[in-house]
Amino acid sequence: MPYLYGTALCINIPYLYGTARCINMPNLYGTARCINMPYLYGTARCINMPNLYGTARCINMPYLYGTARCINMPNLYGTARCINMPNLYGTARCINMPYLYGTARCINMPNLYGTARCINMPYLYGTALCINMPNLYGTTRCINMPYLYGTACCMKMPYLYGTARCINMSNSMAPHAV
Repeated sequence: MPYLYGTALCINIPYLYGTARCINMPNLYGTARCINMPYLYGTARCINMPNLYGTARCINMPYLYGTARCINMPNLYGTARCINMPNLYGTARCINMPYLYGTARCINMPNLYGTARCINMPYLYGTALCINMPNLYGTTRCINMPYLYGTACCMKMPYLYGTARCINMSNSMAPHAV
């Protein structure tokens, strides 16, 4: 099908699980492509969409626990990425987002006790870090926040007899006030 930016193309290939399909659609920045591939757990799908900064990509792959998904989105600072991977306890998720100070990262990992979470956020003074880890007694939490005079740190650890806490705050008057 010829049109403004070139020739659109659709290819269908029947095979064991159904009909595989590939669609190519040229646009201003290149050729958008959508591939559908049916198989045992459903239909795998890959979509490529060129834009001003590169090629955005979305991949869906159904399997035993649900649909794994990977999304790549190029922007001014690099490529933002989101990966979703369902497992026995829920959906594991990893998000990377490049921006002015580096790459912000968020990882969620469901397990038997809840969802473990790790967040990294680079900014002017370094990388802020927040870790949440659920366990049998509650949620262990660790927060590190760099600032002008050093790194503030707060940790909370639930265990059999209660909750252990540790707070460190570096500053110009008291380097390690607790």
